[in-house]
Amino acid sequence: MDASMDGAAARADAGAVWDPSSGLPRECVERPAPLIDPTQLARCPSCDDDARCVPQLLIEKQAPEMLAKLAACDDKNVCVPDPIISSMGFYKPDNCRSVNDSEGRCMSECLPAVASQRDILPQASCAEHERCVPCFDPLTGAETGACRLTCDLGPREPAKTLSGCCDGLGTCLPGSLVPADQAGQLGHDSCAEADALCAPTLLMDPSQKPAPCGSVAGHEGRCLPACLPAIANKAASLPQDTCRAGEVCAPCFDPFSGADSQACRFHGDAPSAPAETFAHCCSELGTCVPRTLVSAADASHLPAGGCEGAADSLCVPNAFLDPAFTPASCRSLADAEGRCVAVCLLPADQLGAPIPQSSCATGELCAPCFNPVNGEATGVCNVRGDAPKEPAVRFDTACCGQSGLCIPQELAGSASKGLPKDRCASEHGDGWLCAPKRVVTDPARAKDPFDSCKIDLGLFRVGRGKCVPNCMVDASGFAKRLLQRSSCESGASCVPCSLGGVPGC
Repeated sequence: MDASMDGAAARADAGAVWDPSSGLPRECVERPAPLIDPTQLARCPSCDDDARCVPQLLIEKQAPEMLAKLAACDDKNVCVPDPIISSMGFYKPDNCRSVNDSEGRCMSECLPAVASQRDILPQASCAEHERCVPCFDPLTGAETGACRLTCDLGPREPAKTLSGCCDGLGTCLPGSLVPADQAGQLGHDSCAEADALCAPTLLMDPSQKPAPCGSVAGHEGRCLPACLPAIANKAASLPQDTCRAGEVCAPCFDPFSGADSQACRFHGDAPSAPAETFAHCCSELGTCVPRTLVSAADASHLPAGGCEGAADSLCVPNAFLDPAFTPASCRSLADAEGRCVAVCLLPADQLGAPIPQSSCATGELCAPCFNPVNGEATGVCNVRGDAPKEPAVRFDTACCGQSGLCIPQELAGSASKGLPKDRCASEHGDGWLCAPKRVVTDPARAKDPFDSCKIDLGLFRVGRGKCVPNCMVDASGFAKRLLQRSSCESGASCVPCSLGGVPGC
């Protein structure tokens, strides 16, 4: 922060005669007549205060050091506040209370150094279009020069510095000094004062723009302080890329919805490319999300496929994008406890029959909390702190000797007409049937559940057949006597394929 007019002071001091009573140049007490009447000069086009366009050649002659501190009116004139013109440089701004209640001086907003920090400098007791510039930089404690003009005796109070925040990228500003349209974007961070807000220097200086960077999935982004409330809860999932320590690369657009994040809109900045969004998957019910944005716990429940076109991404059901989401409860196979899970997360066919939709929404199935064959947890009821409320429902009742297991009728699907009830009805109710054990334990065997066998049909003819458990053979009397045991195990008969309707023939 440098709002000094050291050049004017140096030129005025060079030929000054000192007034013994005030310790100041005599011209500070007996103001000289101005060389130029300010009202005869054109007003500065870029300044609302009383400031005039003075020929640049005149400033170069009288106070060349001032040129760098003045705004240009055009290529031949510079903008000088009226009080400096009328006093011929023998000027003392009014006292005021500046940032952090520190000593300051009222200075015109027409000075570029003041204009650039207008939003963080208080007006205090100063006139319209003036700001109270502190005598000392509130960040470093170094003198600003605002209290060292020709007719000023200098600071009366020691420096007051503001505490830092945001890992050194910001300053704790009193809330009253933060513009209302920016206060909502700031947080307290490490600021101890109750009314203080952590103001990142980058965002408080309108002359600066956040640096471009590559954000999630390489999308266009800007380097923003991680302490900003809008960034803080996402900072862990945002890359740092080329940003400084304490910054992360925030995308210009929300990669899920394509909405403008405003990260690339600070101080006249704008995105250089249109919005990019993540690809969809799971029949539009999911989104391909980079693995870096998915927690390890969630990743363990997600399929590896579905996002082959998106590098190193996982197909995340859209419902899971809400961090508070847990799957809804439902009634699954055999009225067992289950959870509604997107179809793409599960095979659509398990245990020989479709998983029921139950009370689940379109595109979801009610998966059981436990595998009914082996009793192991399926994991669908253990997502994000969830847990099963009921014990496992097991398909472990043996039937047809030891060759079958009792299953609900709906699980058998179209094969239910060929399955006996055996002891299942008495054990579980009329809705249960005896299915081949090998099909229940391995659904892939549903189309070929029985071992092959050969049948001697006489006259050198040998027929093909399948070893079917006797309790599942729909034959009686003479027809049943025609069945041969052949190489089948005890309790099974070799049923000829020629009879038709034998699975696997």
